[in-house]
Amino acid sequence: AYQVYIAGTQQYYPPEQLPAVKALHGETAWNDDEEIHQTDKIIPIEVWGKPIFDDQGNVIYAIVAFRDITERKQAEVDKIRLVQEQEAKHAAVRYSQDIEAKNQELANTLQQLRATQQQLIESEKMAALGNLVAGVAHEINTPIGVGVTAASGLDMLTQRIATLYTEGKMKRT
Repeated sequence: AYQVYIAGTQQYYPPEQLPAVKALHGETAWNDDEEIHQTDKIIPIEVWGKPIFDDQGNVIYAIVAFRDITERKQAEVDKIRLVQEQEAKHAAVRYSQDIEAKNQELANTLQQLRATQQQLIESEKMAALGNLVAGVAHEINTPIGVGVTAASGLDMLTQRIATLYTEGKMKRT
C-alpha cells in the first residue's frame, strides 16, 4: 500500500529490517528512521513491531504501530539549529573578547611607544643642551684659558724681574 524509504534518502528500506517483518519472525523491533514518500510530502515515521505467540511459542500474528513523527523531527532540526546558533553566538562572543584583548594590548603598546618616544625626545633635548653647554663652555674657557696662561706667564716674568731687582742684577735699560 505504500513504499517505505530510509530517512533522508531515495532508497527503499530493506524489507528484512522492517519492524513488521522482524515481528513476524518473532522479534520485537522498533525504529524511527523510516519515511513514507507521498506525492506532495514526506512523512517521517516511528514503527513498533511486536510478535504475538500461541501456546506452543509460534508466531500467530504481529502487531505493528506507525506514528507520524514530523513534529519531533522538526523539533530535532530546530534544536540542532538552536545549538548551532548558540555555538555561533559563543564563538562571536569569544571572538569579540579576543578582539577587545588585542585592542587593549595594542593600546598598551601604543602608550609604551609614546612614552618611549617622549623619553627619546627628552634625551635628545638633553644631548643638544649638553652640546650647547659644551660649546658655550669651550667658547668661554678658551679666552679664559688664554688669559690664565698669559697671567701665569706675566706672574712668572714679574717674579723673575722682582728677583733680579732684589738681587741687584737688574740694569736700568
